Amino acid sequence: MSFIQRAWLYITRKKLKTLILLAILLCMSTIMLSGFAIKHSTDAAAQSLDKTLKAGFTLGNNPRTNPGTARGSGTVSNKDIDAVKNLEA
Repeated sequence: MSFIQRAWLYITRKKLKTLILLAILLCMSTIMLSGFAIKHSTDAAAQSLDKTLKAGFTLGNNPRTNPGTARGSGTVSNKDIDAVKNLEA
């Protein structure tokens, strides 16, 4: 008698135990697949949100390296500002 035949006989002999294990495994796999689907959709939504929102930055004076410069008269030159302004998004 092969092990497959013995396994089938055991499954048919213990019907309630087999159904309980089947139900538990089915619930666990359903929950795991649902979790993976939710994670995938939230990752896709986060990526599309990152694409739609534009990240920005501020050019300013660093008070640690240049504490004596008054507000509004920073070390960023007009040439640097124009170079950044003309960049494509």
